[in-house]
Amino acid sequence: MSRFNKVAERGFSIIELTAVIALISILAITATPSFLSQDEAALVTAAQTLANDLRITRMNAVWGGSPRSVIITPGTGVYLYDSANGVGKTRDLGEIRRGITLQTQSAISFNSMGESGPNTDAIALSLNGLSRTVTIAPFTARIYVR
Repeated sequence: MSRFNKVAERGFSIIELTAVIALISILAITATPSFLSQDEAALVTAAQTLANDLRITRMNAVWGGSPRSVIITPGTGVYLYDSANGVGKTRDLGEIRRGITLQTQSAISFNSMGESGPNTDAIALSLNGLSRTVTIAPFTARIYVR
C-alpha cells in the first residue's frame, strides 16, 4: 500500500463533511417548530382578511360615489361586506378556522369620500382564548390590525 492510501483512510474528506453539515442543516430547518400556534396563525389570517374586506368596502364607496358598509353578525365569524342597501358579499371566517368569532354588534359604514365617521370602530376577533382587534380610525378610516 502506498503512503497516500493510509492517509485517506484515517479521516473524512471536505466533501463528505460539507454534505453531512448540509443534511443536518436541512433537517434542522424542517424540524424546527413554528413560533406561532395554529390558532394564532388562523386568527392573524382572519384579522387580515377582515381588514382587507374593510379596505375593499371603503375603496368601492369612493369609486362608486355611494355609501358602503360592513355588517357584522355578532358571536359568529360571518359578515356582509361591500354592502349597498343590504346587498353585498358574505364572508365566513369559519372557512379559515372553525370557532373564530366576531365580537362587535355594529355596522361600519364608509361614505362616498371613504370616511368612517367621528368614532373609532374596533372589531374584536377571538379563537380559543386568543384575540385580535381590527381598528378603524375616525374620519381617516385607516385600518389597523392589532
